[in-house]
Amino acid sequence: MPAILSAPGIAAIAVIISLNKHDLATEAIVIALLLGVMVLNLLTLLNTETFLKHGAAGVLLVVGWVLAVLQAALAVQIIIHALRVLEVLHWPAS
Repeated sequence: MPAILSAPGIAAIAVIISLNKHDLATEAIVIALLLGVMVLNLLTLLNTETFLKHGAAGVLLVVGWVLAVLQAALAVQIIIHALRVLEVLHWPAS
């Protein structure tokens, strides 16, 4: 059975919180979004058979690929940000 929150998800949340300002409002928003995603994952896991009976397998496949591409883009963005913070990368000048 898949996890409701995966290890890469926890790592992404840690990175997002560490990159943002350490104020209570930002952290509350991240935690609220985390809880929302966890509830949606739980509802999806509980209703998987219903989705598959109605022919939503193709839609789930497309959504999975879109989310994978977005996750890869986020990883690249975090790496570029880290290289700028370490002053290894100076391009583009902002």
